[in-house]
Amino acid sequence: MRLNSTPPPPPPPPPPPRLYRVARLIFWNALLIAAGLGLIGIGGEAWLRLTKPFVIERQWVFVPGVGPMFAPGTAVRWTNHQDFWTTEQTNSLGFLDAEPVSPERAASSCHISIIGDSFVAALHVPVADKFQVRLAQLAKQRLPDLDLTAAAYGLSGSGQFNQLPLYDRFVRPLNPNLVVLVFVPNDLENNSPLLSMVYSGIVPGRNPYLAPTLSRDGTLQWHSPDPNPAYVRQGTPLQLIGRALHRAGRVSWFAQWLARKYDNVNRKYLRDILQERRQALEIYRQHYDQAGLLDQWQPASAALLYRGTLFNQIAADTPAPAYQQAATLTGMALGEFQARAARDGAALVILSEITMGSPAHPRFNLLRRLAAAHGIPVINLHDYILRRGGGHAAAFWDNDGHWNPQGHQWAAEALLEWLGQNREVCETPPAP
Repeated sequence: MRLNSTPPPPPPPPPPPRLYRVARLIFWNALLIAAGLGLIGIGGEAWLRLTKPFVIERQWVFVPGVGPMFAPGTAVRWTNHQDFWTTEQTNSLGFLDAEPVSPERAASSCHISIIGDSFVAALHVPVADKFQVRLAQLAKQRLPDLDLTAAAYGLSGSGQFNQLPLYDRFVRPLNPNLVVLVFVPNDLENNSPLLSMVYSGIVPGRNPYLAPTLSRDGTLQWHSPDPNPAYVRQGTPLQLIGRALHRAGRVSWFAQWLARKYDNVNRKYLRDILQERRQALEIYRQHYDQAGLLDQWQPASAALLYRGTLFNQIAADTPAPAYQQAATLTGMALGEFQARAARDGAALVILSEITMGSPAHPRFNLLRRLAAAHGIPVINLHDYILRRGGGHAAAFWDNDGHWNPQGHQWAAEALLEWLGQNREVCETPPAP
């Protein structure tokens, strides 16, 4: 047999000394950075668990016809990691409130039902400091003959159309004397399928709450709450980082803290959020039959895409069609509430949240016009605080745009003042 005498190939030449040194430098620096980040993560986790009471914890359930709510009889822990840490138990209905009064007790008292969004859900204060609790306490002191009872029903991130099932499912069975709608500026957005898509990413017809769409001929279509809502999602690197932090935050306190900080910075500087909103606008143009709503709207302008300018634009003398439809839908939602209240013999009033502005502000004037079309009175909380000599900033948390206990106190006082001037609301029993 003949052996192969071919010599083996020579070994590859060693890397140049300089390249080897660079590769080794990169490796060790990457290792040190990873180790440093790991130590920061471990240290941050330990620091939060040792120094902070808790992070956000809650249990959701999907209620058919209403949407996602807190599970009844469960603990909700809520914090912004800076101003408040609240732990409360949901009542038998799933709201962070006292147990609802019985129909018999509601019938024997002047019963008030308060409906709204996160300002009414009020996860940011203990139940004892909430609007409805302060209202009942103040009434005992100042208007004891009214024998007032109150309850609140809030859905975070909702507008008046989304909130109609709260009336039908929870409020109507108690046959209240008065229904109070707490109106905030973003209700105008939440009542519009286009603006909800642009600012919150919700695909029209796939809302987690009851929601409308309005056809070109003015026909209102209802869409039931979707247990699997659809959202416009961008896959930008910044958004992927945010989603990864939120997923990790389910088990890590430090990751949850980072996720909330990341969200705050993202909202402030708008980076990838603007890109997502532009994508939503493009999808709306391509797939929906009302692209004309975007006429006179300049989506390339960061100012118009920025949520903070929405409320001024929508109240302009000649708003773009997108804003006109939002105002139209909001008026229709108020009409739906008024029709229900009139049918059931209840009075209806709107409490205008502080940021809706003074009686001279265009936002408040828009709300007042929409409400007046249905004969609904409006209480201006902004004006009440000024008349009391208070400062509006004192009603909010330093690092959160919701009411602190002082804000809830002023809201209760403003409503009680209106009740004192409209005592017939309680003196006339509602229709059976």
